[in-house]
Amino acid sequence: KTYTTYYTESDVVTLAKVLYREAGGIPSKTEQACVAWVACNRVDAGWGSSVTAVLTAPNQFAYYSGTPVYDNMYSLAKDVLTRWSKEKSGWKDVGRVLPKSYLYFHGDGRHNYFRQGYNSSGYWDYSLPSPYAN
Repeated sequence: KTYTTYYTESDVVTLAKVLYREAGGIPSKTEQACVAWVACNRVDAGWGSSVTAVLTAPNQFAYYSGTPVYDNMYSLAKDVLTRWSKEKSGWKDVGRVLPKSYLYFHGDGRHNYFRQGYNSSGYWDYSLPSPYAN
């Protein structure tokens, strides 16, 4: 089954850098992937024309161009962006780990907490099945 790729190599690299800075110390790969899905959700919600545009927008993500690209973060970034592309191409059950309506998160260094609105009080409960071993 074919799909359209909705990301560039630059998007993968930029996302890998952001994943390291936003979730590098978090042991759960599912939680790390949720950060990537927030970026995808924001693209879909019209916050930017591309993944890189969303990730590098002022005061949104901890993007720093000098961040090294680690293999594990690159692999996860590419995996999520591929799943997102498949979903946008009409595939079902691609392994999305965060609903489309979740656009915000904050973290404490051990966990990230995902919510639908900037001032929302309810957090994502990780109830979707995860394709990642945690």
